[in-house]
Amino acid sequence: MSIDTEGWETRGTDIADRAMTIKTWQAGKFTLSEGVPLAFGKDENKRRRLLSLEEVNNGAGQLPSEVPRPVPGHRGRALLNSYTPAPCTDPYYPKCADDCADQERQDNDAYNQWNGGDLMVIFSGAADLLAAESLKEMCHAEDRVMAMSGYSNNCAMAAATCTGNPPSDPGLASVHDGDSRCLPPKSLVRFLMAKYDVKTCDEFTTKSGLDANIETVRTKLATCADAFRADPENMGDCRDNGFNAAALNAGFGPPPNDRLTATLSEFKLQSGGSSINWLVEKEHGGDIVSALSSPGFNAAYNSRDDNLKGQIVDEALNSDMVMAAGAIFIVLVLIWLHTGSALLTLGGMLQVLLAFPSAVFFTTIVLQITFFPFLNFIGLFVLIGVGADDCFVFYDKWTSAKAKLPPGATATEVGAHAYWEATWAMFLTSMTTASAFLASTLTPIAPIRVFSVFMATMIIFDYIYNITIFAACVAFQHELMRKGSCSLFCLDFFAWYGRKKAAKSVYDQEGAAKPESDAGSAPERFCREKLYPPLHTARWVLIVVFLALGGVALHQASKLTTPQDNDVLLLGEDHPMEQYGMIKKKGFMDSKDAVLWVSVNWGLTPYDEPVYNHLDPSKYPDLKLDTSFDASSAEAQEWLVKFCDDTVVLKSKDVQCLPNRLKIWVNDNFARYTNRTNGDPYNNDGPNLDDYATECGVSGFPLPPANFARCLAHFSRYNLNQGWYTEDQSPLRNFYQPAGTEDAADVKLFFLQMQFASNISWTEPVDVLRTDFDAWESYITAALATAPAGLKAGFHSGEAWHWMDTVEQMEAGAYGAAGITVLVSGLIIFLGTGNLAITFYSLVVIACILGSVVACVVGLGWTLGFLEGICFTILIGLSVDFVIHIGVAYHEIAEELNRDGSEAATRTDCTRESVAQLGFPIISAAFTTLISAIILFFAQITFFNKFGLIVMLSMVIAVSVTFMLYVPLLDALGPNGHQGDVWRWIAKCRKA
Repeated sequence: MSIDTEGWETRGTDIADRAMTIKTWQAGKFTLSEGVPLAFGKDENKRRRLLSLEEVNNGAGQLPSEVPRPVPGHRGRALLNSYTPAPCTDPYYPKCADDCADQERQDNDAYNQWNGGDLMVIFSGAADLLAAESLKEMCHAEDRVMAMSGYSNNCAMAAATCTGNPPSDPGLASVHDGDSRCLPPKSLVRFLMAKYDVKTCDEFTTKSGLDANIETVRTKLATCADAFRADPENMGDCRDNGFNAAALNAGFGPPPNDRLTATLSEFKLQSGGSSINWLVEKEHGGDIVSALSSPGFNAAYNSRDDNLKGQIVDEALNSDMVMAAGAIFIVLVLIWLHTGSALLTLGGMLQVLLAFPSAVFFTTIVLQITFFPFLNFIGLFVLIGVGADDCFVFYDKWTSAKAKLPPGATATEVGAHAYWEATWAMFLTSMTTASAFLASTLTPIAPIRVFSVFMATMIIFDYIYNITIFAACVAFQHELMRKGSCSLFCLDFFAWYGRKKAAKSVYDQEGAAKPESDAGSAPERFCREKLYPPLHTARWVLIVVFLALGGVALHQASKLTTPQDNDVLLLGEDHPMEQYGMIKKKGFMDSKDAVLWVSVNWGLTPYDEPVYNHLDPSKYPDLKLDTSFDASSAEAQEWLVKFCDDTVVLKSKDVQCLPNRLKIWVNDNFARYTNRTNGDPYNNDGPNLDDYATECGVSGFPLPPANFARCLAHFSRYNLNQGWYTEDQSPLRNFYQPAGTEDAADVKLFFLQMQFASNISWTEPVDVLRTDFDAWESYITAALATAPAGLKAGFHSGEAWHWMDTVEQMEAGAYGAAGITVLVSGLIIFLGTGNLAITFYSLVVIACILGSVVACVVGLGWTLGFLEGICFTILIGLSVDFVIHIGVAYHEIAEELNRDGSEAATRTDCTRESVAQLGFPIISAAFTTLISAIILFFAQITFFNKFGLIVMLSMVIAVSVTFMLYVPLLDALGPNGHQGDVWRWIAKCRKA
């Protein structure tokens, strides 16, 4: 069984179906019955064989990444240039010009190659990271990372060797071994060192003339930043001058925005698991934090593929789960303190511990839910509290019944008075709690749904084991004590201790002190004589005060808002790895200044698999092709180009439209072809014109319908060969080779996508995102109404929309679950009591409890995010039990007192006895749950801290409101005799 931490997104909604369709295509996690895709998606573990004509012809059978590809700008030239090693003291920054040697080209390729194990570091928090002092400090920080033990064993080695003594900076020196060395970090710092011959970090503040050179670079970078925003594909010499959109903060540009506030450094490490294991070791030792710490800036980091954070989170989860053992030990002690019995303590824990694996078996084997979110483990903490509550209720019901019977009563006799009453009370609370968790399955987010089902299952198994295993232990102990066949020390420590302390006390034959009256056990007498009287005296004051506080709390709870981003910060927002994710997502130029991207898609039908797929985030739906899709007609081609142009004018400031780029390319090459045919001069920089004419025809744009798909594939293949696309970015992924064919003329276009930048940021509040989504929906719907028949089934999608949908569904699910829980609680209380007055008061009190807890966390600055939504799910399940216990006890006592048909049962009698019977079990259960939750404040995972706080607040507020509002309400306004008894009214009506 493994712990899963993914899946925090909706499944099964209209917006989610669109998003999952696009994600399936992006990841390449699909097969087509119609043929084989020409290229694969981003998921390296789910690669498809590339069956382009190039590979069919060369017969290599290799994956695309294994096929040698020419480097852009160096096609057709053998890599035979000689290499002369430079002095090792010279700053090295891999860069390959037209005349570079093979070793330099290898280093340049390795430098720019994506490697998931690379250590990525973001420096931020300074007024200007291009200031000389900041550059020096960042340089030293990079050097300290390279100086960490084991770095030289895990770094990517440079192919270009060097000669002479190593550099003087200790980190660089440590990664030199004779004439071999590690690749330096890919960063603005190392670029400047190589460009201006800065041999040591300290020279950033001492080298003459360097300040002016840096200002020149600043000006160039600012100009390039504007050029990048205008046209990322046409950057001129910017990259040769150190421009890297991934290393410049969002908003960087000409004055006054030319202060660099964030930059990125990449430490090139070896691929494979060994480098990640080394990073994990360094993280545990605090070496990475120590190396990067500086008073001049903040440093955040992670591995490029997020595996470093993933492993740290997994280890933290496993470590925090060990705390469950501590909670179990505490509950063991508290059960023993409550019962004084080692046998019942072990029986109670057996009940709790069996419920967990039973729920695992039921959900994974019977329900076939293989996804196991980390939240399921947190359920063990909830179960400990609920299980202890059930144990206390059953034990105290048994003890109360025994105390009221003559000495020597058998277990059967005591059970006749206590068993069904206890099991009925626990049945009502267990069903209510289970229903509260099941209500949260309204939220179409896999971890929440699975957790809710798992918790409901655990609650049910806990109830079953309580009324069987624990009940059997109680009855068995009773008989052992009655017969004196076992040491009193093991079965009732406090009775044994009392006997030792007061030898003159009179004991019954079970060894327990005889009750002074028929008023029940000592805890019961305490609640009747000490706890109830002050509540009775102040009942009207308590009702007024707590109802007023409840109203204020509900008003404050209504201010609960949704989060501004979709980060699930398991390690806490201050952790460097969480900081890295937040900054990288929207803090750099390649984050598009947090722009909201909208894709308009044709060829696929939004679709997700049935509900079981929704319970497993690792399962992607297969693609469902739109059989009506056809973009080949001249009318369709012209409409697509016009749609892009119109959308840019009306809705977007940035755009990626494949048909428009195809139109420019086709017309340019058609002009070249025409000039060649006419004997006029023509530009030879482009594809082979004979190949072009074969694939695209000789009529320009729009293309002949028969040539459209093959020309677009030719265009895509040419761009891929030129290095302008990587395989996962290439439009070749939109084509498939029909089964049984190999010719390029047979390729089919199955998907077409345009991307537009909306005019707002995806970090806007959810209501702003919803307004923008609705505007796009209206615009796209109206535009598609004018489209040719083959394009009418298009749809728009976007990650921001999926995030918006997730937050909206989280909010709707939380409020819906709360509403359903209140209604179910009311229904169960009504079924258990048949009394409208008790049901009404119970609903008022439950609403006050929920509102008070939510109001507290709103005051702490919480929003209704993923983790908070789960906490509220647990809150709903924990907030109803105590109210139901008191309400049902009130009704049962009234029934018992009224059994002779008189109206003798007053509200005072019923309230007093319900507090007497259930007061101590409720307080004990709340205290037990509270103490076990406090342990979670020491957990590493943020969710556990929040969960502990929610549980603590739930217990304190639930107990307080139950005794200081619900009990006074029943005491002052509760039904006398048979008042409000619907079942009695129905019976009278039938008799009449």
